[in-house]
Amino acid sequence: EVETPRSVESTYGVEKEATPDTKVGLHDVLTYTVTVKNTGNMTVNNIEVVDTIVFGEDGNLETKVIETLEPNESASVIFEYTVTEEDILNGEIVNSAIATIENKIPTELDEPVIVPTVDVNKDYTVVKELVDVNNSLEIPEKVKLNDVLTYEITVENIGNITLENVLVEDSLEGVKFLNNQKGIKEVICIPQVKNLEDELLRACKI
Repeated sequence: EVETPRSVESTYGVEKEATPDTKVGLHDVLTYTVTVKNTGNMTVNNIEVVDTIVFGEDGNLETKVIETLEPNESASVIFEYTVTEEDILNGEIVNSAIATIENKIPTELDEPVIVPTVDVNKDYTVVKELVDVNNSLEIPEKVKLNDVLTYEITVENIGNITLENVLVEDSLEGVKFLNNQKGIKEVICIPQVKNLEDELLRACKI
């Protein structure tokens, strides 16, 4: 009896999951786990895996390599992605992954991984404080005629996107903005990371 040789197959599948998979906010870090499984009957080597939205320092898509996968063996690689303002504006993050072995057509996820983002928030606060009288660096209990009062107005962006062309006015008659500023001041408030807990501090001082 002649035994029919088995055909040689080097096939593989790609799966991906995101953590967290619930709504994410500005500067949150998403962890993507990409798993490649060798579904063929021969060992494959040097599988290159890329995430379609994670870029390296060189500006190219970040690539990770799985050195060897035996038949029916799986291996995972991890990518991290930081949520941007553009993601917030889009309302979701759509992401995929591609795995490639030498001389084979790249294999991509059948369906992209979609993670929703929090709603756009354009809230801000305005605080006005008397900071000086007559350039004395002291604040007296009472002021008198012709005293020169210096106020500081702080606009704080408590939302999750950059606010542009914020108009600041002072309601007092005869007020003058320092440094040759006009009565209406246009500023830009950019959300920034305050500490390791990703608490957001966004402040513009006029």
